[in-house]
Amino acid sequence: MIGRQDAEAGSQRFARDRDRMVEEQVAARGVSDPRVLATMRRVPRHLFVDEALRDRAYGDHPLPIGDGQTISQPFIVGRMTELLALTGREKVLEIGTGSGYQAAVLSELAARVCTIERIPRLATRARQVLETLGYNNVWVRTANGTLGWPDEAPFERILVAAGGPSVPPPLFDQLVEGGRMVMPVGDATSQVLKLVEKEKPFLVILGKQAIDDDNNQTGQMLAALWNRPQATFASKLELGDGTARVTREVDAGLETLDVDLPAVITTDLRLNEPRFVKLPEIMKAKTKPLETITLASLGVGGVPRVKTSKTEPPPGRQRGIMVKDAAELFAELHKRSLV
Repeated sequence: MIGRQDAEAGSQRFARDRDRMVEEQVAARGVSDPRVLATMRRVPRHLFVDEALRDRAYGDHPLPIGDGQTISQPFIVGRMTELLALTGREKVLEIGTGSGYQAAVLSELAARVCTIERIPRLATRARQVLETLGYNNVWVRTANGTLGWPDEAPFERILVAAGGPSVPPPLFDQLVEGGRMVMPVGDATSQVLKLVEKEKPFLVILGKQAIDDDNNQTGQMLAALWNRPQATFASKLELGDGTARVTREVDAGLETLDVDLPAVITTDLRLNEPRFVKLPEIMKAKTKPLETITLASLGVGGVPRVKTSKTEPPPGRQRGIMVKDAAELFAELHKRSLV
């Protein structure tokens, strides 16, 4: 167990080693964020390894911490932290607590750190060291990190210390729109640091498909689910800084709307394909299964306000007939006693 007095004394004794580590191993290799460099000059890395290894704590290499695990090389800690682009307001999820050193670095740069370690002994020791050193905005949990921390989600940033073949889907799901995740990706012999950014939906454009109004209704439903503004029947679209200028035809002439982004835009463009009229209703002749519209199916993130209880195929439809013009349509309706 590390005592407060020992921690302060050790921190002073190794101060020059920390400065040298930052200058020669971290900054010299391209890490330039001044907040990251200043934090790594402060955090006492030697207190996160066994006492017998403390003289080697600031060397350019990982060190064993037991149970087949290591404390990451200083440059890797600095580079992964810099890639997160922390501002101090984020809630961060770390997968692979290990010694707790990376969590300590994150603690000084973020609002809150939730860190997961699958090995109970390492989690217990890391928690003790972090508490002793006064990192009170760090929460340590013993669990399977690939599943994330659902009851604390979502997170603005996620750092995965251990590599894997791909990004675990549960972690991506727990990342907010506009958030960042950093992790080593690859096999056991070759890995690269991967930065994953979950982009915010910016603009959804729906083109009018046929003579009915299905497309406009789709836009209305999406805008309502997504809680974003909608502009319909756009004939011209100009994108600005955070806004879209929409021009559309109305009875009085041309109307121009300025719409805040993200938004849903329904255009007035029609596909160049034959139109079919089915009597007694005007509808598309194509037969297709009933589609359930969700945010995910449209590639948009958000919190749905409805859920689907079931889906069923539509009832069978009769084939429509072709008509030349409105007069022929009216005659056919009259013949069938529908007008």
